[in-house]
Amino acid sequence: MQINRFHRRSIILVTIATLAATGIIFGALWLPRDTNPIPDNLRTKLSFSPLVIPLDSSQVTSRSYEFTNAENQTQILSYILDIQDKQVTVSEYVQPSEFTDIPEYKDRFLSNVLQQYATVQTASGTIYLGRLSQQDGQQLGVMIEKGLLVFMRPNAELDEMIWRLIGDRFTIVRGT
Repeated sequence: MQINRFHRRSIILVTIATLAATGIIFGALWLPRDTNPIPDNLRTKLSFSPLVIPLDSSQVTSRSYEFTNAENQTQILSYILDIQDKQVTVSEYVQPSEFTDIPEYKDRFLSNVLQQYATVQTASGTIYLGRLSQQDGQQLGVMIEKGLLVFMRPNAELDEMIWRLIGDRFTIVRGT
């Protein structure tokens, strides 16, 4: 009788331990991971949901996140993308109301300011490519999507395939 009771308790304890370990393992595998690359101390300061490259992206990575307020209290999120052997400096903020309030404002911005020469369709929206006349014709990518104005300045010329790769990897992250 004593042996059966001891065996029964042992079997119950081993079963409970096995179920607990299995639950922990499956929980770790199935629970969503935080792929938001923005550091916690900056997340709490943002009043908008930015476009970023998630932490689980292998071809494009991001780093050096900074948060600033412009003179007119516009919040600007800046960071650097690394893709292949190139870097792209990204600055983004809430789209100014002129883009929706003034007809033709977007078109004039793209032709006069950006000096647009091409567009690249991506999963996250359109990237408009242009050249900065005051910056020796340096290439610039701009997205006007999801209520944001996103400027992307590469350190070297990027072809449309790389721009598409960047745009396809972008995702909106919600504020805290």
